[in-house]
Amino acid sequence: MSTPFRTRGALLAAALGEEPKPFVDGELGFLIDSREQQPFSPPDDVHWDASKPLPAGDYSLACYASRVAVERKGAADYLATVLGDWARFRAELLKLKGYDRACVVVEGDDAAFGGGKHRPLVEAARANGAAWAVKFSALPPQQALARIHGTAQLIFAEYGVPVFFCSMRERASAFTFGVL
Repeated sequence: MSTPFRTRGALLAAALGEEPKPFVDGELGFLIDSREQQPFSPPDDVHWDASKPLPAGDYSLACYASRVAVERKGAADYLATVLGDWARFRAELLKLKGYDRACVVVEGDDAAFGGGKHRPLVEAARANGAAWAVKFSALPPQQALARIHGTAQLIFAEYGVPVFFCSMRERASAFTFGVL
């Protein structure tokens, strides 16, 4: 049974050892980073604001923006980030590491990355001159998938930020707002 959105704030406050903070019109307020390029649509029955950049992550809660966050990655973005633009992503992970609750949600699972299905993503990056894509494109599918999962395990081990793979955008969206 899912918890109604307006009571999740009270549950989060209790988990953080605080008194519940007021929300807009008694409802839980979601924040979406203004720089998010492909934002999820929040549930219809909640207030949300996408007018400002967040300190870290792409999604958060009003009153907890510097303590709770979800970083969203599309499949191609995840590959490019963890295999090519690690320095920038590492800086984001260091911020999230200091949060009370944080995770990364990837719009893609083994079906998106395994069995060679990741190849079009890699080839597009390779065509654009991404150095990481040259090495990665030479890996057999099982090794490529192992590298993707290994990177997710490294992120959790080093930064304490779990990475969740969701098979499609709708599931990633539901997971994101469910976690918050």
